[in-house]
Amino acid sequence: PSALNAGTFGLEALYDRRKRVAIDSTMWREYSLRLYWTNDVYPDHRWCNPVKVTVGLQPRYIFADIEGDSLGFRSWVDPFARAEVALGRGSIVTEAESRNSFNAHGTPDSRFAATLTYPFDSLRNSVAEIKAVHTTRTPDLRLLHYNKNLDAVVTSFIGTRYHYKDVVDISLQATHYNHNTWFDTTLKAVEGATPFWLYQGRITTHLQWGWLHLDMQQLLQHSTDTTQMPVPLLATKNSLYADVVLIKGVLRAQIGVDLRYHTLFFSPNYDPYTGLFYHQRTAKVGGYLWGDVFLNFQLKRAVFYVKAGHLNALWEEERKYFSLPHYPGQ
Repeated sequence: PSALNAGTFGLEALYDRRKRVAIDSTMWREYSLRLYWTNDVYPDHRWCNPVKVTVGLQPRYIFADIEGDSLGFRSWVDPFARAEVALGRGSIVTEAESRNSFNAHGTPDSRFAATLTYPFDSLRNSVAEIKAVHTTRTPDLRLLHYNKNLDAVVTSFIGTRYHYKDVVDISLQATHYNHNTWFDTTLKAVEGATPFWLYQGRITTHLQWGWLHLDMQQLLQHSTDTTQMPVPLLATKNSLYADVVLIKGVLRAQIGVDLRYHTLFFSPNYDPYTGLFYHQRTAKVGGYLWGDVFLNFQLKRAVFYVKAGHLNALWEEERKYFSLPHYPGQ
């Protein structure tokens, strides 16, 4: 491996099956092969190629069905490629793939990405990253079932990220959307007439003082078109918990609280009959605290987890909440 090698061929067989048992009985099956060549043959050796290349083809066979409306029985061959260039301690990775699609205009799905990564130390404890991605993607199959004339959704993303071990992770990103799609209040699939931007800044921290831990996630964001993509301006989740070993090698426990909050926004509503989320502009959700108390303990190989969700609802005057995991809303 100390000389430029001729690479090797690889073959992967993939199968994906998804079924949604609801009013529309969505069914999806996908069979595919990945046949590729790569010169990244010795990833664990102290010497490796300065330019690592992977190129290949992916034959795919797809079956999709919604309410008996067959969108599938299609097959095609999709190409993909990846290249990584070493830049001293850092590297640049570029990726490209094309994928045929179900959209009515016959536009193939595609993805192009470039990532510059630079670790500030040899152990990669402190790492900075800049990433750009351009994607053309067919709308969700359920959207296409209700409106077959939808265009492909085009997104352009650029972002930067810095993380130090698991102590702090900071990211800033901007995403440009064109032909965004969603369901309206009549459960009609609609397409946005104008492009818009979504700006996001996120910071995640993990602090520890002996057995006491504090995890914090803060998200600040802004959508230039809240009709197409309504988001809260601020969302936060904070966990304070104790992690203690009660009996060495036998019993370990974590006990603590989760506190979540997000500002008011026109949250998408949920229709239990169809299982769809749809956009609405009549009621804002948020502006209240969401508190959980949890106990997590491990007895040798057995793990037990107990949580009281939204415990502060016990002393609130009005309780207009439904049980949808991770989606507190009225």
